[in-house]
Amino acid sequence: VEATYHVKLPRKVVAADFGTKGDLYVRFKHVAKPVGEATEDGFAVLFYEDGDTIVGLELLNVERFI
Repeated sequence: VEATYHVKLPRKVVAADFGTKGDLYVRFKHVAKPVGEATEDGFAVLFYEDGDTIVGLELLNVERFI
């Protein structure tokens, strides 16, 4: 994910959830209202706290990244 989207992800994970449709959500920090921004290819959503700090990640089809 880091190489594909040219981002540096936090190493500490506070929560993770694998959905029934093959999506994976990873939260790196608890934030009241994270702002999600889809990647250009639409396969992932990066969640930010202040527009700069990544606090979450959603992979819409995790098999694409394995």
